[in-house]
Amino acid sequence: VFAWGENSYGQLGTGFHKPSVKPIKVIGFPASKTVTAVVCGGRHSMAIVAGSVFAWGCNGKLVANGCDRKVRPAEKKKRKRLGPHLVSR
Repeated sequence: VFAWGENSYGQLGTGFHKPSVKPIKVIGFPASKTVTAVVCGGRHSMAIVAGSVFAWGCNGKLVANGCDRKVRPAEKKKRKRLGPHLVSR
């Protein structure tokens, strides 16, 4: 997986916050596993690797206390299923 562009939140997954105008390799995926999907937002990126979700950059929606600014992919722990609940009335 390669990425380029703004990187102030670590969303390129290169191990640092320096932007890049050329494609640069995302580091930190398990060596023997295959990346099957990638999605990118303005401040974050995510990938499916061997059925697990990896995320990096500003992943505030994936952590309880806001933006974590991970500069390389980190596997997200599986959460228990909560079941149906009321969102609004």
